[in-house]
Amino acid sequence: MRDDHQNLVVSSNETEAAEGQSQEINKIAQMFFSKWYVFLFCIVVSICGAKLYLRYTTPIYKIAAKILIKDVKSGSGGDAGSDVLQILGLDNGTNNVDNELEILKTYSLFEEVTKSLNLNIKYYLKAKFKSTELYKDTQPFKISFVNFKNDSVTAAVLYEIYSKDNKNFVLSSAKKIWIGKWGEMVKLPEGDAVILRNYECPIREKSKYLIAISNYESATLAYSRAFEAALPNKLVTSVALTYKDNIRERGVDILNNLMRFYMQDKIDDQNSMADSTISFIKERLEVVSRELQTKEGEIEHFKQENGIVDADIQGAQLIKNFDETSDKLNDLEVQINIINSVEKFISEHSNSIVPSTLLFKEGSNFGDIVRKYNELQSTRIRLLMSSTEKNPLINDVDRQLENLRNQLLSLLASSKREINFSLTSIKKENDFLNRKMEAAPSKQRIYLEYTRQQNVLQELYLFLLKTQEQTNITRSSNLANIRTIDAARADMGPISPNKQMILLVAFMIGLLAPLTWIYIIALFNTKIQSKSDIIQLTKVPIIGEVGHNYSRGNNSIVIQAGSKSLIAEQLRSLRTNLQFFLSSDAKKIIMITSSMSEEGKSFITMNLASSLAISGKKIVVVELDLRKPKISKNLGFENSLGFSNYSINQSTIDEIIQPSGFVEGLFVIPAGPVPPNPAELIMLPKTAELFEALKERFDYVIIDTPPIGFVTDAQLVSKYADFTLYVVRNLYTNKAQLKIVDGLFREQKIPRIGIVVNDIDFNDGQGYGYGYGYGYGYGYGYGYGEGYFESGKSKGVFGRIMELFNF
Repeated sequence: MRDDHQNLVVSSNETEAAEGQSQEINKIAQMFFSKWYVFLFCIVVSICGAKLYLRYTTPIYKIAAKILIKDVKSGSGGDAGSDVLQILGLDNGTNNVDNELEILKTYSLFEEVTKSLNLNIKYYLKAKFKSTELYKDTQPFKISFVNFKNDSVTAAVLYEIYSKDNKNFVLSSAKKIWIGKWGEMVKLPEGDAVILRNYECPIREKSKYLIAISNYESATLAYSRAFEAALPNKLVTSVALTYKDNIRERGVDILNNLMRFYMQDKIDDQNSMADSTISFIKERLEVVSRELQTKEGEIEHFKQENGIVDADIQGAQLIKNFDETSDKLNDLEVQINIINSVEKFISEHSNSIVPSTLLFKEGSNFGDIVRKYNELQSTRIRLLMSSTEKNPLINDVDRQLENLRNQLLSLLASSKREINFSLTSIKKENDFLNRKMEAAPSKQRIYLEYTRQQNVLQELYLFLLKTQEQTNITRSSNLANIRTIDAARADMGPISPNKQMILLVAFMIGLLAPLTWIYIIALFNTKIQSKSDIIQLTKVPIIGEVGHNYSRGNNSIVIQAGSKSLIAEQLRSLRTNLQFFLSSDAKKIIMITSSMSEEGKSFITMNLASSLAISGKKIVVVELDLRKPKISKNLGFENSLGFSNYSINQSTIDEIIQPSGFVEGLFVIPAGPVPPNPAELIMLPKTAELFEALKERFDYVIIDTPPIGFVTDAQLVSKYADFTLYVVRNLYTNKAQLKIVDGLFREQKIPRIGIVVNDIDFNDGQGYGYGYGYGYGYGYGYGYGEGYFESGKSKGVFGRIMELFNF
């Protein structure tokens, strides 16, 4: 049983917690839904702002292209001619795609595009809010400079131009006006220019155009920022090129020209390598040719001096025995000669392309290193066009070049050692043959040595001639190792601004902005907003709720005989609930007070009195708000005679009781002239006498007192009251002020007290019930006009929105 009881208690607590949480969620939901007009207003404003933004924002289009960088080693895009190029040492081998990406982004490459398309000049159709940029087919004229003074254009220059007639135009700047003819020279500060008409695109009548001229540097930088190059896949050597521009045709032209100049640049690199090799061979041919001529002259002189007519017949046997060793010695000496030349070239030209053609017989290792070395040299040259030697990328290339240069010199030294070893072996064999030739005549022996040296030079000369011819043939047929996969093509729709996304974001802003604002206001609001606020702050019961007064006119009395409005029904409900607390006939006096002014205390007083009067009761309202009498003012009484006169024995009770004038059976005792000592007047014995007399004459006595939060008048009067109504105005009374009524109730200073919630807008779903202890509300509304409160005009949607921000 004990466990069952504990489980029941836990279950009950959980149920209460769940219900409290559900009520809080409902409260928040009702608060948001009640401000639907604010959400609608903010969404409409936000979407209109988005539409305006889309109207005046320039659309940006994406232009895409794709190229393939042929990689010979991986077989990606290789061709039959690549093997020949490798043998000749003119192919730059496997491409470093990352380097190629950097080259594509270089300033020099974009500068060529800028100059070729005259991108430093822009044309606009002038408009009041937004000028439209023109390009090619849409521009009715074009300006061409004969001698453009690029250095003189430090900042963008703007010209305005319009057609004066079919032959003449008017061009103006901030400082000068020119009148010229289409197609004739005009002297401008930026250089001599010719403005040509495009008759396929007519000039709009009464329209003005703008010409914006900038220097190549600023134009190049501006256009290069919109370019991107990336690898779509690390496993392939294709490069995706993208460009963003507000004019699709111009973006296509920029990408196509960029690819064209890039391919031409690659061909120029290959030609540069070939030219370097040809230049080196030419120098060596001149040296070898001179040495060969000298040696032939020496042989001719020797033959004439010694009378040798047919040396081949005389030394045929000796030459035959010497052939094999001579050939080997010749080949090795040619190679030693070439290695020495290349080694000297590398040592003296640290930043030049190495002619690898001459050493292709030495194996692929040297050829591969030379190709990498030459590729890095080409990359370094191109990078220096758009940056300085302090650039980290160039420093990295220099380090790689230094490492490759050391490897080349090391390979050359190793090759020389191997060749010298072979030479030593061949020379031993040659010495053996020489010892056998000692018996031969000395003249014939000398002649044979001359002949051997001549053969070495002849073979070297023939080899250089052959290589030079091969290099010339290769240079004339050079092709870029780049292939266009997809030509530049623009998307049909703009990528920016994204219309759907902007409208969606605008809608979300219009939805979330008031949502956040309302939540923040509710979070930091100190005013009473719902029935739960009152229940949480005080144990004083709520015996009635009165809606906002929407009635027209200045009359604050909203309930009369036959009234069927919602607020009249609420006042009748208050009257009914009040009778439960005044069940005895002896209990007739009702005091009405509040925390502060403007909470509707006098409004509740008069309408409660009216509802009791129309039910057949005889009612008197005693206006004891002596400091700020409002009832007598609203009813049009002069207030020259009232309670203050009675208290000091200046008038009798019959003299101060006056009929209300609008409901039969309802009487009023005005406050009278404002006294200097209201509290002291209330404390006089005359006050008790007055209430005793009124209880004999009337069914109910309703007392209107000052706010209990500011003065003690209400507490002094409370001892005469059988029940006290404490008026709380919704969205006006501070939560902290409920501590006043809660303290009066707990401390038994005013034990019989109930709360009346005033000015509830049930259309806003503020979470109140109707009547004492009930939890149902109303789902219908009524017009709003001048009533009890000062703001008597209709709110409307805009008024409700403004009310929210003055929450």
